[in-house]
Amino acid sequence: MAVEAASVESVHGQDALSFWRNFVVRRQPAQITSLPSDAGWKVSPERWTEEYLTKAAGEANVFVEQRDPKGSFGLGRKVEMTFGDFLKQTAAGNHTHYLSTQAVGVDQSDGHPELFAPPMSLLHDDFPLQPCIMGNLIPQQINMWMGHSPSGSSSGLHHDFHDNLYVLIRGRKHFELYSPDLAERMYTAGVIRKVHCNGRIVYEGQGDILASGCEAAEAARWHAEERLAAAEGDAAAGIAGADDRLEAAEQALDALMHASLADDRACDVQQEDDYIVSDDDTDDIQGKGHAEDASPAASAAALKSSPPNFSSIEVVKTDAQLRRTHPLFPGRCHAVTCSLEAGQMLYLPAGWFHCVTSHSLPGTRSHLAVNYWFHPPDNLDPGPQGFSRPYTQQCYWPALWARRLRPPIRAQCCSMDKFRAVLLLTLLTATCLAAPDSGLDDYWEDDSAEISATAPAGTQQSQSQSAADTTAKPAEPAPSRYQASRPSRSLLLQALDNTHPLREGVALILVLLFVINIFTGRQANYKLALAWAKAFCEEDGILDRNFAQLGFSGDNGELKSVLVRESASSFKMYATGRRFCHSLTATLELRKRHDLLSYAVSLFSPSDDELNVEVEMNESSMPPLVLAVAPPKTIRSMLKDEDNKELEELTKKIEVGRDRIPSWPSDKLSVLAEHSSTLYDLLSHDLIDQVFGKAAFETQGRYFQSLFFTSERSKGHKLLLKFSLTLPPEAQMEELSRWMSAVMVFIDAVGTYKLSSEQTKRAQKARQDLQNKVWKDTERDRQQTMEDRKEAKRKEEQEKLRKMDPEARARLQERKHRIEQKRANRGKIVKM
Repeated sequence: MAVEAASVESVHGQDALSFWRNFVVRRQPAQITSLPSDAGWKVSPERWTEEYLTKAAGEANVFVEQRDPKGSFGLGRKVEMTFGDFLKQTAAGNHTHYLSTQAVGVDQSDGHPELFAPPMSLLHDDFPLQPCIMGNLIPQQINMWMGHSPSGSSSGLHHDFHDNLYVLIRGRKHFELYSPDLAERMYTAGVIRKVHCNGRIVYEGQGDILASGCEAAEAARWHAEERLAAAEGDAAAGIAGADDRLEAAEQALDALMHASLADDRACDVQQEDDYIVSDDDTDDIQGKGHAEDASPAASAAALKSSPPNFSSIEVVKTDAQLRRTHPLFPGRCHAVTCSLEAGQMLYLPAGWFHCVTSHSLPGTRSHLAVNYWFHPPDNLDPGPQGFSRPYTQQCYWPALWARRLRPPIRAQCCSMDKFRAVLLLTLLTATCLAAPDSGLDDYWEDDSAEISATAPAGTQQSQSQSAADTTAKPAEPAPSRYQASRPSRSLLLQALDNTHPLREGVALILVLLFVINIFTGRQANYKLALAWAKAFCEEDGILDRNFAQLGFSGDNGELKSVLVRESASSFKMYATGRRFCHSLTATLELRKRHDLLSYAVSLFSPSDDELNVEVEMNESSMPPLVLAVAPPKTIRSMLKDEDNKELEELTKKIEVGRDRIPSWPSDKLSVLAEHSSTLYDLLSHDLIDQVFGKAAFETQGRYFQSLFFTSERSKGHKLLLKFSLTLPPEAQMEELSRWMSAVMVFIDAVGTYKLSSEQTKRAQKARQDLQNKVWKDTERDRQQTMEDRKEAKRKEEQEKLRKMDPEARARLQERKHRIEQKRANRGKIVKM
């Protein structure tokens, strides 16, 4: 590509289509002289004050970069603190810390990184996910940048792997930019393998990455699955040729999965000696500090360990100095500069090298910015077609984004459950009060016929004659000895008889009992749930002391209610605003006292009222661990649960040593864990004395069902602490205080728990082995499904052939023979 100097144009008020045509398609940067015009954009210096940010996200744990002794950022030195503490230090003039990208979790819906991490995840109501000016580009990550630089702090020269929309809220930024056309002359830490036409740079060791940033094998698999689903739908609808397309799609998908497994095995061998680079880690420089404030004086050794998109060129030097050390560097004559003021934005396409200098303005204590990363488009058609479909692989990034934006259906399900309950009650009432034309009389007639069948021959003959002459005279009654064998009906059956006067009265009594039980059962459950809420959620209660907010908020942001009734026997409470955890959800699953049938069954088979407490931990506050403590019978049930696969695959039974915990109730509790030391490290002396010691467990054990900690949850939130408890009666609710306090102690214990380096390596290897096993099991199941489908198809064809006449069978076999010959000759090359 030709080396040309580019210029940053300044634009204002362009619509999305014009911006797409003038800048995105041309892959040119643009300085936008205003903030996003979206209705959902609420970020401004007046709104995002230190007080507002502290109130909204001050409890979030963040990792901030720490300036080294030479005054540089970006060498991977990060310290953990709350966002509120960082704001206080910045407001006090501390310029040794800098907030950049945070480690994001994995979105469970698609297996890709989430859009943001705290503090941005707690501020997401203040900004749109897709700014209008970026059209249909799909966001990859949204970040906050904040620090205090009175004299200016500069970053190292680097490029991003995604299109960047940089929004400056406070302070001033100066950018020095170089086109991706010059990438081969920029002395990057990685070896450049390819530069796509849209500027996306691919390095050795990153695999086959397409221009849009997705892996070629992954995109091909998605496309094959889409074709397979379409072919299956056509086959089910009986469309001609669908079976052939279905078979071809299955073969293509199998080939891709086999190739992927082979690549995985190759990677397993390579990873023993080589470091495999992932661009998901190099855009935000996980563990190395982000490039925005990276060290401008990195040594050769530091560069070697740097992400591949970093350059060793020190832009603070003059061109003459750089020509001696980096003779291929094109020089500043090819640079493009841009000074960004507060309230402005910079659009920077993927692959553009940039060095950023950040300044805090006089009278302010910080500079603050927000940026969006977007997957780079590879369909660079400047017209409306390209604007509406910016990716050639429409079944990949757009499909993933559509899945993330899919609305939940939980409220609809709850409404449907209520509708079904009302409908069931209506049908039951109608059935009880209806007067059928036939019923018990038919039953007794059939019964009489069976009795008559056992009568002597003479009697049977007389009965047959009576039945034949029903039009002439009434049938003679059966002899009394046969009538006596008919059982006498009970009072209830008599009442349900069509003509009995008690029928309607008994039906009315049953309906009244049913309705009365609904109201009394609902009221009993409500009182029990309210007693729990008063004991632990009111002012100065355990949950109130430990969380900043309890309950669910309404549309206006005000607290709506602490306890939410999801059904007559299910209540929920939500809490947030505590260190180490994202949220706590308490679910009260009570007995169905409102259901007359369930209530009657519970009299003979008693069940407990349950309290399930689920704590969603922050990504940075929980190391890789899986732990379960429960009675032996409950442990066996947990191992059988398909949702707890990590228990079976990653844990082993731990025998608690008497030398470590002398008072452990080994006869009542079993332990599953990855490491034998996990339980000992997490259990404090207070926990043992209060709940888990043998003496304490004699009284507190009646309320304990299980605890389950996992960092590998496959559904819902990945990092989870789950406590299952039994609710005491309403008057004894305070007896649950020890277990509720234990929940808070465990949150702090897990949040501060750190694995040794050896334990971390073993945990990572076990998870990789589990992932490979799941993949292979999926492949085996798919192969078995295909074989079963082929066998069923073969049997169906054999059955059709068997039913055909010989002439039609011969024609069909001849047609199949011709098709097989065409398939066999399809790949052959005929030489002339």
